[in-house]
Amino acid sequence: MQHALILIHSFIKKILLFLAVLLFLVFGIFGQKKSSKISKSKTSNSYKSRIQIQKGWRLVDLGNFSFLLPEVMKDQNAKGIDSEVWEFKDETMLLMIDSGMYKMGFSEIEEFENQKKTIKIDGTEGQYFYINFLKPKSPNSKIEKEEKEKPFAEGIIFNRGKNFYSSFWIQYKSAENQKIVKNILYSIKFKK
Repeated sequence: MQHALILIHSFIKKILLFLAVLLFLVFGIFGQKKSSKISKSKTSNSYKSRIQIQKGWRLVDLGNFSFLLPEVMKDQNAKGIDSEVWEFKDETMLLMIDSGMYKMGFSEIEEFENQKKTIKIDGTEGQYFYINFLKPKSPNSKIEKEEKEKPFAEGIIFNRGKNFYSSFWIQYKSAENQKIVKNILYSIKFKK
């Protein structure tokens, strides 16, 4: 009888050891992969980890903010004097960004057909502008070369605090580009 108890006890130990190894394999390896993904998404504040970037687009991270941009739009290495300035360009669009103490000037907006409204992007309120340079309000309105080549423009000025603005301005060739323009502007994410 004592020999039978020793065999049963040994058998139970082997089963428990087998179950422990099985649980380790199931929850240890697979659980580790799952927890790694969770910990990466919780610890990473990057916008890239929270979104799906569609084919042909890339994430542009400029420090204080990021946004999505078609891969064909190339950085023009613009330089600012008293603010941070960026330009991205392709054959059909030009994106200009100014971030600093001053608002980007949109003085010509009143000379052409336009729309203005307040909108919110990523929880930040901004002043949205649309201009159609093909429809001047006055015969004296001057159209520059860039405006003839890319006669539509949309922009947003965000007041990011006392004397700190981030302005995004996109000029584009045709109404067909408008969906791309909206995708760029509405993808803006500010670092809090």
